[in-house]
Amino acid sequence: MMRLEHEMNVRGRRAVLSMAMLAGCICSLVGCSDGLKQSSPTEISEFDSIQVTEVAQVGTIQPAAINFGPYTVQRGDVLQVYMPEVMGALSLSNIRLEVPSERAGAVLCRVDETGTILLPHVDPMPVAGKTLAEIDKAVRAAYFPGMLKTPPTVVTSVDQFTTRKIVVTGSVGRPGVFDLKIDEMNLYTAIANAGGLTATAVGSVRIRRFNSESATADENKQELFVLPLQGANLPYVNLELQNGDVVEVTSDTVRQFSVIGLVNSPGAFPFPPGRSFTLMQGLASAGGMRLVSDPHYVTVYRQNAQGTLSYVRFKIDREGLAAMGHARIKPGDVLIVEQTLRTKINEMIPELIRSARDFGVGIGSAAAANSIINNN
Repeated sequence: MMRLEHEMNVRGRRAVLSMAMLAGCICSLVGCSDGLKQSSPTEISEFDSIQVTEVAQVGTIQPAAINFGPYTVQRGDVLQVYMPEVMGALSLSNIRLEVPSERAGAVLCRVDETGTILLPHVDPMPVAGKTLAEIDKAVRAAYFPGMLKTPPTVVTSVDQFTTRKIVVTGSVGRPGVFDLKIDEMNLYTAIANAGGLTATAVGSVRIRRFNSESATADENKQELFVLPLQGANLPYVNLELQNGDVVEVTSDTVRQFSVIGLVNSPGAFPFPPGRSFTLMQGLASAGGMRLVSDPHYVTVYRQNAQGTLSYVRFKIDREGLAAMGHARIKPGDVLIVEQTLRTKINEMIPELIRSARDFGVGIGSAAAANSIINNN
């Protein structure tokens, strides 16, 4: 029994030393270099400029002119002009007026394309762009003192506002079709009417504007405006919308980065809006590199907004570590700590040493095996 045990130990020692010699021979034959090349500073700079989200495309779209003062009358509005003294005087003059009883003393009139309204017994009156108070004053001046001996009471109100249709879809509280007044035709008001942005709205706002001469939504007859979002904040104060615009708020599902390869805790990690990470911080999120493997290269893969994949590679040395401390990763990046033949053999060494100890091979013999591998 003791002879058999001794023979097995001898065979085990020979197997361990044979594995060490085999690893050394492989290194001698094919070399233990990594076979990878570090990217040049120019390549790193070009890689850093890659856009992973859509770039703002505003084209001919204009900032919205927000009116914080009184409402100004627009073409197409229906006005109600209440002027009882004027209407009474015209009735006494035997001028027949067909006015519903519930609107006695008032006149309904629509602002036409020229921006004017028609009132009884006076010339067409320009009102588009004026406030209701200014219209009151103009109507009063039209009848006094030319037709009346005392200034009449005139109160103008908007009976029906002109509206435009806007479609809001995507990551908003209440997607749908909305009728907005002329002074509400802006991006902020449209999104507010749709219930505001949701928590997933960290992508972009895309505004599709169809050619007014086209009766159908032909892809070839439309303009597209893209405004990237930063969290829940729009990048512009406001933008002017037109009738029929389609506003789509997209959600960005690529708000994470991945770290794989020779790291202690590989996986996908969140990339919150407004945060920034260096390459070193990204590797630290995965528990750092596996030092026993002694990796020499880190590769970063990045897909741009058009879907093209690019990569850049850093060497893990003094110069490379300095560059990695400044290099910024972006949402969607994949960080790979590269596995090579050399790192695989490095990972075999601890197993060889443990096996050598199990079979009684001296530390000196195990160290010699390690030296055989590293010297090649």
